Amino acid sequence: MLLAAQSAPAPDGIAYFETHIRPLLAANCYGCHSSKLTRPMGGLLLDSRAGMLRGGKSGVPAIVPGKPEESILLGAVLGNNKDLRMPPGKTLAQSDIEHIAEWIKMGAPDPRTGDARPPISAYDWDKAKQHWAFRPVQDPHPPTVAAPEWSRSPIDAFIKAKLDEKGLTPQPRAGRATLIRRATYDLTGLPPTPEETDAFLKDPSPKAFV
Repeated sequence: MLLAAQSAPAPDGIAYFETHIRPLLAANCYGCHSSKLTRPMGGLLLDSRAGMLRGGKSGVPAIVPGKPEESILLGAVLGNNKDLRMPPGKTLAQSDIEHIAEWIKMGAPDPRTGDARPPISAYDWDKAKQHWAFRPVQDPHPPTVAAPEWSRSPIDAFIKAKLDEKGLTPQPRAGRATLIRRATYDLTGLPPTPEETDAFLKDPSPKAFV
């Protein structure tokens, strides 16, 4: 079993860990993945062998001794997964990455002892799947609102229904000069040119803003 006690590692393996791996982990990983933290990121502890083999909230071990290609720790520092790139905001030196790969290939010799506390809470995957980002795209039916001026588009109807739900009164309709200024800032981050403002103010068409 992965969490079983490590058989006595060879002295050269321990020397490799102490020379190349422990300093690397301390400098780049313990800030987010240490047992000294109240809430380590992802529930993952990298300051003990047991923590590495237990893994974080996902339940997947950070390393698989002897199998660098199956170790998510190595994949994270290599940037193989854009959603799991470590350490945040930087890239390890190629020599450091090679040291991690070689260490795992050696069987991940590690003299650190102690139990890894379990993650604070496991992910509730069923609950996570209810997030809107993971739900099928739907075309919701716009709500019915009493005020006809809020029925010009489905977006207007949704906004008015939410305002009514919260007991809020909408602001008066913006004038055309204000409207073109707001829209241009929203779309481009810049104010409209005098020519754009003048053209919009002179266009009587109800579709001028469409």
